[in-house]
Amino acid sequence: MLRRFVLLVAITVVGVPAVAQDATDSWSDVKISDLLSTATVLDETGTEWSGEVVQLDADGLDLVQANGEERHFSVAQIRRLETTGRDSIKNGGLIGAGLGAGAGIALAAAGGVGESCSLGCLVYVALINGGLWGAVGLTVDFITPNQRRLTLYQAAGTSSGQRHSFGGRGPSTPMTLTATIRW
Repeated sequence: MLRRFVLLVAITVVGVPAVAQDATDSWSDVKISDLLSTATVLDETGTEWSGEVVQLDADGLDLVQANGEERHFSVAQIRRLETTGRDSIKNGGLIGAGLGAGAGIALAAAGGVGESCSLGCLVYVALINGGLWGAVGLTVDFITPNQRRLTLYQAAGTSSGQRHSFGGRGPSTPMTLTATIRW
């Protein structure tokens, strides 16, 4: 019974789709607080401009480039707005803790800890493994600084070619996984 429960939980966790921040096509939804260290603008000519946003309002944004030159973009000129910044190290800790706890529960339920493991034993193994692997995840994320790139705004009507050339997702193809489990 416990093995079936663990299998059911594992299948449910794996089957849940990841949720990410989607780009908005409404300029009024973009907030300056959403911008991280740098921003990249794709203008109507297909040129990319990077720098720090000094002002963002209903009319557009002002961008200061690395050379100190300030450039104004009206909303009509902006095809896409992305931001980049350092990835939070807590992500590595949470991923490590989740994987460690899941692996610990699976190992304990399969009998790898001893002949039988009570509910208290499962909780103990999950906490210990989650803590250890969470620390490993924090360490790895701290040692390897990653940049993340988020699309905050994409003008309505931007073609898939423009999305793909600017680093965004191109046309997507839905995929389905079908599995049969017999007990």
